[in-house]
Amino acid sequence: TGGATLRYVNVTDSMPQCTLSAPKGDNGDGKLSPNEEWTYTCAVVFCKNEAPPEVAAQCTAPDVCGDVVNTAKVTAKDYQGQSVSDQDSVAVDLVRPKIGVAETVDKAQFAPGETVTFKADVKNTGDSPLWDVTLTPDLAGCTMVLQTAITPGQALQPGETWSYTCGVPLTASATNNVVAKGHDERGRWVTANASASATMIVRPSIDLKKTVDKPVVYPGETVNFKIVVKNTGGATLRYVNVTDSMPQ
Repeated sequence: TGGATLRYVNVTDSMPQCTLSAPKGDNGDGKLSPNEEWTYTCAVVFCKNEAPPEVAAQCTAPDVCGDVVNTAKVTAKDYQGQSVSDQDSVAVDLVRPKIGVAETVDKAQFAPGETVTFKADVKNTGDSPLWDVTLTPDLAGCTMVLQTAITPGQALQPGETWSYTCGVPLTASATNNVVAKGHDERGRWVTANASASATMIVRPSIDLKKTVDKPVVYPGETVNFKIVVKNTGGATLRYVNVTDSMPQ
């Protein structure tokens, strides 16, 4: 950037994993003339031995396993031997997006027709914000409603939890499977699954009604008694036995 031709140009990088290429733009004389520009590059794979976050593999040295501030330095000399130098840095944020979900139910056992409430907590278990977070249930009649107050477009921050609920009248045992998903700033989607079940309890009950056609009679009259037995529970009854207090 000055007015003198520079020699002995030396570029170094602070990352040992960054092996710099030969300069591109050199006209072949090995000297950096005024306004001449040389470009160096290097490619570094971050966590190359680490599986995707869902697998929970660990990054180990000599891989780059965390955030980095990479600094490059250049030194050179002009024709009089005067030294010049400069440096610049760039930051790289290594992110591991991840999402988790846990589901519970307010009634593990219920009677036919009772309303059962399913609750799901979606948590950002990674280290970067997640956008467009959704929770999808598969139980018919269950529409998960977000209970946490948020603003439109708000991201789920690392460590933050959003809660969803739905209430469903059930007439049979049921399992609600939910899928939570969201994406990080670069558009990578992450998902998590959970489920909760409720079991219908069939409670047996029986009802007996007895009536008489003549509550008041004269001697010699016949009186007819009627007994009606009804299953008032939710289970089929067997070995039904009806007895009467009158031996006649």
